[in-house]
Amino acid sequence: MPAKPTFPRIIDGGTGTELERHGVPMSGTAWSAEAVLTHPDALGEVHASFLDAGAQLLIANTFACGLHNLAPAGLTDRFEIINARAVEIAAGVARQSAGGCLVAGAVSTTTFSGPLEYSRLPEPDRAVDYYARQAAIQAGAGAELIILEMMRDVTQTACALEGALRTGLPVWVGFSCMIAHTGDVLLMDTDIPLAAALEALDLRKAHAVGIMHTLIEHTPSALDVLQPAWDGFTFAYPHAGHFVMPNWIFRDAITPEEFAREGVALLNRGIDGVGGCCGITPDHIRALHRLAVGEPPGAGR
Repeated sequence: MPAKPTFPRIIDGGTGTELERHGVPMSGTAWSAEAVLTHPDALGEVHASFLDAGAQLLIANTFACGLHNLAPAGLTDRFEIINARAVEIAAGVARQSAGGCLVAGAVSTTTFSGPLEYSRLPEPDRAVDYYARQAAIQAGAGAELIILEMMRDVTQTACALEGALRTGLPVWVGFSCMIAHTGDVLLMDTDIPLAAALEALDLRKAHAVGIMHTLIEHTPSALDVLQPAWDGFTFAYPHAGHFVMPNWIFRDAITPEEFAREGVALLNRGIDGVGGCCGITPDHIRALHRLAVGEPPGAGR
């Protein structure tokens, strides 16, 4: 069994958008979640393509798999199997790595509605149990860490962190940000400054904190806020393009070479792990690996 990386330097790219790019239909309410059941082979191929590109961390396709997204899609009774199978598929691919590859589960508060639609999210008095249930399913299916993806408030983020920590696994907290016309770094689609969120949240038990699903050009400014406030492991996986539900629009996509240069700049400023989110393909991750590591990817497949 190959050794696992202590902290993955190269993270994968946008799994959901890769499924879309290869013709897998996206749901109007649960985006890529149902693909776990309807197109498992395609999902495995997407994970394998990122592994071959040099990724040391595969993130399971569970970003959209919270009950608040599955229920409107009529998939409430498939909640457990979708979350478990998503992790199992990613883990099955990771086992093919000769160099060691971690598998993460993902939990998100996103409601695919621009600003969070709080009427669909759990009330604070039951939110910890709500997020703990999803994280536990993923842990039981083989996730080695849990990433809280696209965190954009304080209350739900705090509950998701507490719930995910119940698994006993390392938990990463990923914030999505934007730069306001004032130049302030805000949580995406909110008026909440990232600095205020970092101060309000107790992140001491988090394994890593990072910036994800944030435009590449906005990511350095968000890290300028994060890095002085957090002295633990950091990560970044930005996106390119924009979302018009249920599809990702790949317009203005960054080239693999440009992405690699931006990614190496993030590593050079002290970010521990770098990858990509929506719109970032295996070609982007391969170019990043080549520039950052200095040799072709060696997944051993």
